Amino acid sequence: MTSENKAQAGFRADVMIGEDANYLINRSSTNNINNNNQNSNSLFLEQAYVSIRAPVGNGWDFKVGKFVSILGYEVIERPANMNTTYGLLWQQMPLYYTGVLSSYKFDDYLDAKLGVVNGSNTDNNTTTSGNSDGCAVLAALNVTAPGGNANWSNNFQYSSSSENNTSQSLTANTTPVPVLFGGTTGNAYTFIYNSWGNWAPKFANDKLLLAFNALLLSSGGSGGSASVTIPGVGTGNVNDNYTSYGAGAYAKYQFNDWFSLASRGEFLGIASRLLNKTPGTSDWVPGVFVFVG
Repeated sequence: MTSENKAQAGFRADVMIGEDANYLINRSSTNNINNNNQNSNSLFLEQAYVSIRAPVGNGWDFKVGKFVSILGYEVIERPANMNTTYGLLWQQMPLYYTGVLSSYKFDDYLDAKLGVVNGSNTDNNTTTSGNSDGCAVLAALNVTAPGGNANWSNNFQYSSSSENNTSQSLTANTTPVPVLFGGTTGNAYTFIYNSWGNWAPKFANDKLLLAFNALLLSSGGSGGSASVTIPGVGTGNVNDNYTSYGAGAYAKYQFNDWFSLASRGEFLGIASRLLNKTPGTSDWVPGVFVFVG
């Protein structure tokens, strides 16, 4: 669509081919995708949606179809991130949805989003029974500084089911820590709050970029459980009652048009009691800190 505030429609489709596509297709606890069994022949449909603009106020936009998550500072496309590796917090959040998302820009400083979608990271599950990802409500509020050099985004998601399609194996080397979505029956709820922001100081002449990313994820209910073994903690069952929390900081300095340095530091904590654990070991999953340059 054009930037004109008039009734119009368009469409967009994003397709990924290669090893990342293979990982994104098989991103679950039952598929231990690692560097030894990756292949470059996979095809992943990242987005496929229709865009609609209603000439209401400043223009009310809608996406209908499959689109990427509104959560998180990092995105699926690695070249758009500061680091080539995915962060710990990225591993915890939903990556895409199928549904409807509306967005409205009040002025140059404030815009918002509201949507109703299928469960996270699923293309074809539209039921709300025990074996589904249920449905979810999305909301976002983004604030832009008057100078345009800083943003603060607040994002929310409430799901009627556990985020079981985003589970990550303990042994897969695609992330340093597991995503403990133990249940596979979907009888749970999930609340996610994500806040991120970035700032390009004027005194640095657009060479310096600073950013932060924060996450609070809480899931509870009567979903099924899975047996896990966590080094230094023990072996036991993890069900759908857990909380993930964490924060990350980013910095990038652009020396010239072709050379830059970037770094990322993150902390992730997962509070989830191990049931029927090995006697004499800890009950709780510890926090993890990772620094990437």
